[in-house]
Amino acid sequence: MENMSSIKEKLEFKEITVDMRQEVEKYTRDAGLCSSEFTFTSYMVWGARGKITIAFEDGVMYSRCSFPGAPMYMMAPVCLDPADYGRAIVRAEQYMVNNGVKPLFVGIAEQYAEHFRRSGFDLEEDRDNFDYVYEMENLRALPGKKYHAKRNFINRLEQSESFEFVTLGPENIGECIDLYEQWASNKDENDSLSIEWELDAIRTALSNMRELDLLCGGIRINGEIKAFSVADKPWKDMAVTYFEKAEAEVPGLYPLINQQMAANLLNDVKYINREEDMGLEGLRKAKLSYHPSAFIKKYRAAKRQNEI
Repeated sequence: MENMSSIKEKLEFKEITVDMRQEVEKYTRDAGLCSSEFTFTSYMVWGARGKITIAFEDGVMYSRCSFPGAPMYMMAPVCLDPADYGRAIVRAEQYMVNNGVKPLFVGIAEQYAEHFRRSGFDLEEDRDNFDYVYEMENLRALPGKKYHAKRNFINRLEQSESFEFVTLGPENIGECIDLYEQWASNKDENDSLSIEWELDAIRTALSNMRELDLLCGGIRINGEIKAFSVADKPWKDMAVTYFEKAEAEVPGLYPLINQQMAANLLNDVKYINREEDMGLEGLRKAKLSYHPSAFIKKYRAAKRQNEI
């Protein structure tokens, strides 16, 4: 392994801005990464206000995560040349050591796992952050017995309410934020920090929807937005859904906005990535109920005790 003492001490991290998109995607697309946190939209919206910062150096992209209340850690580096991966791990590890934190990497794809093992790290599957991947046609058509309950929810809603699916633009930001705040008002006070982060991410996404090529759809009932969804198509055959919110008092809205997005805005891709469940029991149950066709595995890597 490369001698850490020979490594330069400082990486120059910068806050993520829209004009970094082309350079970031040069790394992520060439690497063939298809997990949700490696889309530029994810970097931009969840990294708002410096929560994720990026450094480019010698053909490697480093991503530093500094979320309030948690020690700093890094996402897996991304290299233009796979042969540089071992060097990139050492470089990122030394940065964390120099900043007084134990080296920790997240979002590690299968293709990178062996590099970390060879560099003295223990890996564990990060099940809470596996991405759920669905066939678009299943979400659009909800076919067969296994989707019977979803169809029933939608049918009952259609019988009780007259709804309209609409494409949303920057002019609808206020309506979406109002709906989100209404949704958040029913959450426990212990969720206040995660709600603050998510609201910040949604504001960032909606404020930059054109620059990020986002696809935003909503359900109107009696003229009011009752559900909205935000997605994009970072890869040829797969879309990613980042946010999906609905008024809880209207049963069937979540299955409806999910189905309508697939039918109207995401019907030209084969797969839809609906991100992770974050270990939340209710969210895991909901995502499993749509019968994912695959999971995108991810790993966490911490330095072996005898290597520290």
